[in-house]
Amino acid sequence: MCDPSTGEQDLAMNQPQQGVTERGDTPDVRWNDSGFHSEPATELARSTDVERFSVVVIGGGQAGLAAGYHLAKRGIDFVVLEKGARLGESWRRRWDSLRLFTPARYDGLPGWPFPGDERTYPTKDQMADYLEKYAERFRLPVRLGIDVLGLARNERGLFVVECADRNIESDQVIVATGAHATQRRPSFAADLDPQIIQLHASEYRNPSQLQKGGVLVVGAGNSGSEIAIESAQAGHRTWLAGRSTGQVSPPRTAWMAGCSGSSPTTY
Repeated sequence: MCDPSTGEQDLAMNQPQQGVTERGDTPDVRWNDSGFHSEPATELARSTDVERFSVVVIGGGQAGLAAGYHLAKRGIDFVVLEKGARLGESWRRRWDSLRLFTPARYDGLPGWPFPGDERTYPTKDQMADYLEKYAERFRLPVRLGIDVLGLARNERGLFVVECADRNIESDQVIVATGAHATQRRPSFAADLDPQIIQLHASEYRNPSQLQKGGVLVVGAGNSGSEIAIESAQAGHRTWLAGRSTGQVSPPRTAWMAGCSGSSPTTY
């Protein structure tokens, strides 16, 4: 659900914070006008200073940016660490035809409704672009290309966020990394005939990657169901294996019913 505010009054509510080093001074960190870090990680690695923030947000997806919005609104110094080279990168890497599973009216983040017709289902790229514009709109202090390697507490009770280039201390940490990037493959997959093409959902882009013949999609969640339908529409005899799919909401059912082609067989 969206905050009814348009967000216009909040455009300058968060001037980028630099944090402090263990010596108590500000580290040599520069920001551009939109709040994004302007130095590559290789330059940051030259410094041995440990930065400190009240809150570190790990992950620059929907949850991480929404948390950043509320932190900024309360004047709390924080930083959002995103592994990708740009915000929304995880959305852009998904399969070509992916659309969100909820209409636009439910897809906006706090302070700014999703642009466009609220009845439509945004594409993955539209969602990715929205995340970038959201961070720019509210000048959220996002650092891109930051790989977080670990999280621990030090002897002073502070959290230590271990990054590839430096450590960051904070009083609190919000972990908003999501789980879809972690592939789950059955152990027997390696024993299958090498001539059988195996693709994880994160590797699938479109039916051109499939060879002739039947297709088995394992996992009957949103991703599996959409990929199975696309496979069937491309002319493949398709099986969808997984737990009970439950009930699909009427608007989404109507959209799927409008697609031409065969439907996958479910088990």
